[in-house]
Amino acid sequence: MTGMVSLMAELKDQVSKIAESARRQEEIGQGLAKRQLVFQDQSQLYQRQIEQLTATVDSALRQVGKEVDRLSRAAADITLDSHRLSANIQQAARTISEAADRLTGASRA
Repeated sequence: MTGMVSLMAELKDQVSKIAESARRQEEIGQGLAKRQLVFQDQSQLYQRQIEQLTATVDSALRQVGKEVDRLSRAAADITLDSHRLSANIQQAARTISEAADRLTGASRA
């Protein structure tokens, strides 16, 4: 009988240790579940921030593209105007030269 009491006491201790271990494991599991929720919340927050930043960058790139197009058109207009001005200057120089030649020819006569 003493052996049975001793065995029952050992079993009771083991069951108590197992119950304590199970309780700790449950607490650990709950802690991990809470952490997982925090990580999910952070992940969603980061995803929203990434989407906002991506939208901002896309918008800025569109604006830069529009500005580059505008500057390109302005540069083409300036180039065309400079060619026209150069042609006008050359025409004026020819006209002046022809007038000078006529004046020189008229003064000789």
